[in-house]
Amino acid sequence: MKLISIFSLLIAALITLPTLKAEDTTIDPDWSPPMTTLTLQWSPNAEPDIAGYVVYYGLHSGIYTRSQTVDDPSATILVPTRFTVYVAVTAFNTAGEESPYSEEVHWP
Repeated sequence: MKLISIFSLLIAALITLPTLKAEDTTIDPDWSPPMTTLTLQWSPNAEPDIAGYVVYYGLHSGIYTRSQTVDDPSATILVPTRFTVYVAVTAFNTAGEESPYSEEVHWP
């Protein structure tokens, strides 16, 4: 079954000064203010049984320590301003099968 060939991710960055939950900074102090809000958008998967997408991101290429599941081909994530953040996306279908990672992008 072919789920995803490649996503094209567009990243728009907005500098923010968010209020973080206490657990966000105690788990990993690198994920503390100042933070940037990244808005990600990609082309939707054409298969009829796609149930959603998972956005994976982290501070090292190929090592994703955070993720966010979304229904639509877009997401907004909060990332540390002072580090490069690497992002990849997968799609999953109604049977729970998940595609391989998309091509990785990074910000900045």
